[in-house]
Amino acid sequence: MNLLVFQEKMACKKGMGFSLKTTLLDLRKHKSLYRNAFFLILNYVFTLGIGYIFWIIITRFYSQKTVGLFSVLISALAVVTKISLLGLDNSLIRYIDKKKSYKKLINSGILLSSVFSLTCSLFIIFLIRLFLPEHRSDIRIGVVLFFILGAVFTTISNLFNSVFIAGKKSIFLFIKDFSNGILKIIFVIIFLAFSLFGLMFSVASSSAISLLIAIFFYKYEFKISFDFDAVKSIIHYSAYMYVSSFFALTPLPVIQFLITKFLSPEKSAVFYISYMLSYPLFFIPDALAMSLFAEGSAREKIKDKLKSILKYSFLISLTGLFLLLIFGKIILSIFGAAYPKEGYLPMIILGFASLPFIIYISYCSIYKITDKKHEYLIVNIIYFVTSIISSVLLIKNGLVGISIAIVIGWASAVVYIIMESFYNGHKI
Repeated sequence: MNLLVFQEKMACKKGMGFSLKTTLLDLRKHKSLYRNAFFLILNYVFTLGIGYIFWIIITRFYSQKTVGLFSVLISALAVVTKISLLGLDNSLIRYIDKKKSYKKLINSGILLSSVFSLTCSLFIIFLIRLFLPEHRSDIRIGVVLFFILGAVFTTISNLFNSVFIAGKKSIFLFIKDFSNGILKIIFVIIFLAFSLFGLMFSVASSSAISLLIAIFFYKYEFKISFDFDAVKSIIHYSAYMYVSSFFALTPLPVIQFLITKFLSPEKSAVFYISYMLSYPLFFIPDALAMSLFAEGSAREKIKDKLKSILKYSFLISLTGLFLLLIFGKIILSIFGAAYPKEGYLPMIILGFASLPFIIYISYCSIYKITDKKHEYLIVNIIYFVTSIISSVLLIKNGLVGISIAIVIGWASAVVYIIMESFYNGHKI
């Protein structure tokens, strides 16, 4: 046994220590895992920074009502894109290395997802106009058109995210999202006088152009085709991922809608900004869990990698939460005078929500790797039901109540994970 191997084993026996030597050995041991995660995190950092600039421009030049309605549309667009992926995004990460005909699978996925995205976006717009009749005059035909185009291009873009992650080519994901952010800022400045229409135009156009840029550099040749056999081979897994992802993603847009309907669009704007500022505490655990999913498809040393991910996720999130407590009000004030007054406490509560989220998102990756489809579905149903019911019950307490409801949702999911782990003889 050489000295390095001995040191690695001794470091593992020390458990969750954070010494420099242990950290370096851990990073070396899981080099591939963290290299893929690095570009995912880098992508999140740059796109989030650009996103902040984008939202600062919006909050400074548009009314809170317009910002609130735009946040509802953006949240709805996120639901449409996730639903339209039909679970194929997870399936590509899970199976792309095992399929010789993966290009046929990708092309079929693009065609299928685009059709679903078009259908779902029309249905979602119908629901928004139905349940928010007082805002129909704001959501005109031009807004609807670019909402639909934005949904289609974002769906295809998200599908390629999985292709890049599965191929451990997250650099292309960075190129795509970075160019998307830059273009979005340029377009929103150019179309500053066009209110909600200008905002949706900037989203749709930047998504389309950045997607083309990434595909060009990746040198992918897309062909309009549909191979039923390629899709059939992963349809069972995709179906579970599809339903589970729906329950995982739906609560936040529904909550955004509830705030707009029962509080006001202005409150919706404050909540969205507060959530966006707390989001850095979520994206690193999310990136690490996604990288674990991509790496873990080979099922090598999953438990060891999980411990490493949990350790660094908690360390980073707790550090971020501490910084948020100190500088949160200062950052919120950049967006406008109303935001620190109404948004600081919800932002801090949402920051604490990142702690149960770490366990939730990490174990979701484990469930996907180990084909525990039932467990993955159940944990997301629990999150969906508890967060929505809690939001309805606590909305009378305003944005603070809504933020607590989100904490309850993820905490309830973690309770199930703990129970399921101990029942099957596996400790967290």
